[in-house]
Amino acid sequence: MNSRELLVQTFNDEMPRFARALEAVPEGQLDYRPHERSRTAGDLLALFADEADMLLSVVRTGSFDMGGFTPSTYPTAAAAAATFRKKMEGTLAALASCDDARWEGPARFMSGDKVEWETTVGQMCWGFLLDLIHHRGQLTVYLRPMGGRVPAIYGPSADENG
Repeated sequence: MNSRELLVQTFNDEMPRFARALEAVPEGQLDYRPHERSRTAGDLLALFADEADMLLSVVRTGSFDMGGFTPSTYPTAAAAAATFRKKMEGTLAALASCDDARWEGPARFMSGDKVEWETTVGQMCWGFLLDLIHHRGQLTVYLRPMGGRVPAIYGPSADENG
């Protein structure tokens, strides 16, 4: 199994965990933030769908430019979770059909004319997975203070099994 196939397998394995975390956000709590410098729960939810689009751009073109990018917003947590799931289906299909030349080719994450990150498409894709996992963890920390229940991610959760 090559690293691209492993990434697709890993994303497919992680998708139910992403779904459980995103779907655990209580409705009516999108404005919650634990600190004034923290993102709101709604901002975090939107980030998942936005990163699915960014990842798709990297797979298809080898780049993504934050210049002019406007973060998405969603009216409900359920809408954000459904959009992330749908966008990831397309992104995973593109990853599965990505050829070795594209996978090993250059990738750039831009902010206008400034290169923020430059590596291979494969490395950038793995970086996106790790970033999404990071933000999933961030979101789960918000759940209890919002009145939600933390779902099981890699093992039992005190809220589901405690």
